[in-house]
Amino acid sequence: MTAFFLNTIIYMFDSRMERFVLCMRPSLYFAVCLAGFLLSITTARAAVEGYKLSIGTHVISAELAMTNASRAQGLMHRRQLCANCGMLFVFPSEDKWSFWSKNTPLALSVAFIDKSGGIIGISDMEPDSLDIHTSPGNVVYALEMPRGWFSKNNIRVGNSFSGWVNGPPELGRQIHAQ
Repeated sequence: MTAFFLNTIIYMFDSRMERFVLCMRPSLYFAVCLAGFLLSITTARAAVEGYKLSIGTHVISAELAMTNASRAQGLMHRRQLCANCGMLFVFPSEDKWSFWSKNTPLALSVAFIDKSGGIIGISDMEPDSLDIHTSPGNVVYALEMPRGWFSKNNIRVGNSFSGWVNGPPELGRQIHAQ
């Protein structure tokens, strides 16, 4: 077996298998593993902390569900959710969208939000239920919060969102409940 070095990566030619084999020095391997671990912690922390969204005088930490996969997963299998935490579902088109709480042990409330940022419906969902909760009209957003959060904080149908405290520019729409 013949080896040559390129910085700290070792390329070895295995004559028996007639191919190059990539090997790393232990220090480089450790550094790559550590970088991956730190990246995963940072990503997980960002997902938990979410985006700050202001509703009236309240500030919500909302995780975003912007892809088909993240919208399908939602808050499934979550055992807890902080009092002012939730998930904002961003839909690809304006339509009537439906929710259920299959595999979700949390009791949740969902607010359906139209393209102008107005709340057009709020529905309470039982944990681990297959009951379907459909928006009463076309929406592009839905915000899931701990059950009863909207009523407890006087957030009602007709309240309107007007902007983000901080949020991703790719949404292209500003929402902030009044």
